[in-house]
Amino acid sequence: MRIGGAGNEVLALTFDLDDTLYDNRPVIESADRWYSSMLEFHPWLRKIRASEMIPLLKDEIRREDPLLESDVTLFRTEVLRRLFVSCGTDPAAAVTEAALLVRRFIQVRSSFMVPKSSFRILHLLGRKYPMIALTNGNVDAERIGLASCFSCCIRADRRLPAKPDPALFLEASRLLGVPPGNILHVGDDPVTDIYGACRAGFMTCMIRTEAFHDKIKPLPDLEISGPEELESILL
Repeated sequence: MRIGGAGNEVLALTFDLDDTLYDNRPVIESADRWYSSMLEFHPWLRKIRASEMIPLLKDEIRREDPLLESDVTLFRTEVLRRLFVSCGTDPAAAVTEAALLVRRFIQVRSSFMVPKSSFRILHLLGRKYPMIALTNGNVDAERIGLASCFSCCIRADRRLPAKPDPALFLEASRLLGVPPGNILHVGDDPVTDIYGACRAGFMTCMIRTEAFHDKIKPLPDLEISGPEELESILL
């Protein structure tokens, strides 16, 4: 299959996860409510307003270690650690509790069912193309069943900054052994996915969502309403 202005042949695929292969909005909203409730009733935080302190701690960490924000798991863990320490918690206990609560948060935000249609198209595409998942988030791909659909899932971290930085895409190209110009990235976000993939030299496929608008720059090579449409395009 040839796509894009240059007519490049698609030899491999990369996929975003959240809001590309499933609707992440209700999932993350529910997880955030759980998280806020957990902080509100945590026995160590009774004497402070955690909701007011967290934005200040985030800004503090961004100033001290800008790259840490790309790793959303470590970033959240460090915010919690500092929050606990600010309440007079023993530093070692703060480290342990922060890590435990973030693991629980990931479990909560990964407790949902991926649509069967997404599994179906991924299994079909996987017979023809090598595929890698790319994410700025921390959903547990094993827990939601998507890990087996890809050769690997690359997550943003200090070493590989979050999309739209091209680092994740270029790492996928390296692992796939396929030139960027022969890889099609499928995602829903005009900035992190489409702009980021273009920066890395990838071809792009945009999943149209409610947030989609017609002023996307650069324009994607393909626009579809859902991943299942890739069957008629790529197979």
